[in-house]
Amino acid sequence: MLCSGKGTTVLTLYRAQCLGCCWKQGMTIRWRSSVTLFRAEGSESEDVKPFADIPGPKGPPYFGTYFQYKLGGININKMPETLKQWHKQYGGIVKETLLGHTIVHVFDPEAIRIIYANEDKWPRIEPMAQTTQMYREKSGMSPGLGNTNDEEWYRLRSAVQQLMMRPKGVAPLLPAVDPVALEFVAHLKHLRDHSNQVPDFATELGRWSLESSGKNCFDTRLGYLSGEGQREAVDMVEASHTVFDLTTQLGVSLPLHKYFSTPKWNQLTKAEDVLYKTLQKQLTAALERLREKMDSGKLGENEFLFLRYLMSREELSVNDVATLTLSLFTDGLPTTTPQLLFLLYLLASNPTVQDRAYHEVSSVAPHHPAPLTAQSVSNMTYIRACIKESVRMMSMVNEISRITKKDMALGGYHIPAGTPVHLNNPALYRHPDFFEQPDTFLPERWLRDWSGEKPNPFILLPFGHGPRMCAGETAVL
Repeated sequence: MLCSGKGTTVLTLYRAQCLGCCWKQGMTIRWRSSVTLFRAEGSESEDVKPFADIPGPKGPPYFGTYFQYKLGGININKMPETLKQWHKQYGGIVKETLLGHTIVHVFDPEAIRIIYANEDKWPRIEPMAQTTQMYREKSGMSPGLGNTNDEEWYRLRSAVQQLMMRPKGVAPLLPAVDPVALEFVAHLKHLRDHSNQVPDFATELGRWSLESSGKNCFDTRLGYLSGEGQREAVDMVEASHTVFDLTTQLGVSLPLHKYFSTPKWNQLTKAEDVLYKTLQKQLTAALERLREKMDSGKLGENEFLFLRYLMSREELSVNDVATLTLSLFTDGLPTTTPQLLFLLYLLASNPTVQDRAYHEVSSVAPHHPAPLTAQSVSNMTYIRACIKESVRMMSMVNEISRITKKDMALGGYHIPAGTPVHLNNPALYRHPDFFEQPDTFLPERWLRDWSGEKPNPFILLPFGHGPRMCAGETAVL
């Protein structure tokens, strides 16, 4: 069990010492009232078609689309194209069955709005990664935010939202990552080859992501860019890729790994071990440094902000702290890192946009590399527009998951309570019905003074919406 000895001692010691000086708690959230749109009470409404009539790809009973994934009819690595095709072929509401599990794909912005409008304060989702959930259960870990529902999810979410979902909570973390970014830029200059290219740039971005998040998680530089930790960083990047790829493959395979140690499951657990054991090592060392600082009375006000915040929350166990720290430390590898790669590619491919972005940064932070402030970042409106537009052009996600908690009507079909739904917004990101010049990288469309048609607010929602919106949105944007 992670840090079951020293970790518990430091946790108890710290909580005893931090009474009266911890972060203030008690953020109030007002939840939107839900609206019952449809309730099946013995018979279908005359103007709402039954669930069985929802169109979608067909297949044998139980197996559904399984053989299409296995025989090449559906390429799991090109799922965005498949989803767009389903939307074009079947419409805004599409039903898919895979190995006895039926989900509803939602492509209609109004239906997406309805789903969010009907959420209570505990929205339910399917596990973000069932394989990760299995691994954590077998390893005695806390499941984490993405693999829990109801009271357990709310307990964890309440503990982190004041820090991660408020600009004032995220702002103190900025000074730690700014120097890492400066070092990374200098690092890239030395990596360029004779043709001015950076070999394996994606891995370099992964190392930057880990070094940045590691500084905030553990309040130390891990040496992932140019120090002794370079090999460890590369191992973690490769492990993250393995977990992502095998999770995707196992998601469309017969679930033999749930009952037997299959080769792919063994490979996946080895990769998960790399991530978890690195977290164990770094967190144990960080807790020891924190204990020494506290014992000597030399703990600075801005030191160990993330760990101190988590440890001040009495509702969190040591295992909870470990899993939440693991998420902040590594979640950027399959998300932030490739999205940044896409953004840089789009900027390089659109020099006019790149020039405007450069001039905004130069005007907002003219004295950089002087410390970058939260206010400076807030003033970079065009940069934020570039980030949003890069997500629209090249999204890293295919859907946001929800499980309906009441009967409702979506797109003219009855959706029973307890139905898994996938909100496939990204399939609409380049649809001409929703965006002007849909294939053009045009950050201006997200600015307040944009004179064109304003995008539908329920289309570009990469972090979700409502009570279950991703806790990392504020940190990213």
